[in-house]
Amino acid sequence: MRQAVAMGDVHPDLLPLARFIPRLSVTPRSLRAIRWASDRLGVPDLPRLHDVVVEDRWTPATDHGPQVRVRWYRPAHRTDPVPALLWLHGGGYLFGLPEQDEHLVLSIVRELGIGVAAADYRLAPEH
Repeated sequence: MRQAVAMGDVHPDLLPLARFIPRLSVTPRSLRAIRWASDRLGVPDLPRLHDVVVEDRWTPATDHGPQVRVRWYRPAHRTDPVPALLWLHGGGYLFGLPEQDEHLVLSIVRELGIGVAAADYRLAPEH
């Protein structure tokens, strides 16, 4: 069984950066507040793009749960199969949406000429 990693277990080369890791616990009450705040922020509208195609696709669940949305980004000039990257947005599996990282994902598609599948996974602890 793996033990939790303590600050003293961080590699010495990374210790200067480790101090920036937030020390917070997400409780049911704080999770409600975080989700409430992120719902109010919303997601900016995607500008009209000429170089990247963005599509929302839905995948069936294997456990009779709701379908899961996958936001697919691909270079508009490519019609052949392209390598792809699976992108999981930040939020610790507790909150967030693929659109929150859209500017970063668009830059990856443009820079590397690959597709990106950004999963809008079901969130914990409900699932």
